[in-house]
Amino acid sequence: DPTLYAIDQFVLRGGMLVALVDPMSRIDMAMSQQMMQMGGGRMPEVSSNLAKLFAVWGIEYDQGNIVGDARLATRVSAGGAPIAYPFFVSLLGESINKNSIATAQLSNVLFGEPGALSLKADSGFKFEPLLQTSVDAGVANGQLAAFMGQADFARELKIDVKARTLAVILTGKLKSAFPGPPPAA
Repeated sequence: DPTLYAIDQFVLRGGMLVALVDPMSRIDMAMSQQMMQMGGGRMPEVSSNLAKLFAVWGIEYDQGNIVGDARLATRVSAGGAPIAYPFFVSLLGESINKNSIATAQLSNVLFGEPGALSLKADSGFKFEPLLQTSVDAGVANGQLAAFMGQADFARELKIDVKARTLAVILTGKLKSAFPGPPPAA
């Protein structure tokens, strides 16, 4: 909470924030597996979220699901055999917002096992998508990715014919997620 409070106050004072959240960090997963092998107990959380801030700012983010896109799948080597892995999403063309200064100069962007962001209907904020999947997108449970090979996990993609936003600019008059006194350090 003290860190979230510091971020909250920085943004409320007019600071700009680039927040990167991850439904399944492979680096955190590898470190966690090493700790477990050394007798560290259960598997710790390997996703990131700013849930307390996102809730107040009207952002919806499902940290449990990884976004995949069958049309924008990247070819990878899975056990020596090349496959189109839908959870490594190669964005180009219409997937990149060319009207935003933040992304106008980009020609392609690769996302490895991303999450999606959306805006609550009643938030009152401006939500400018910067990077989006095609409509051949869907999700799969992120926890499965930790225990399955890429070829098997690719079959877990449930396409629901809905484009997902992977990067966004949010603007508007934000309110604090900490209306009371600052949290104890």
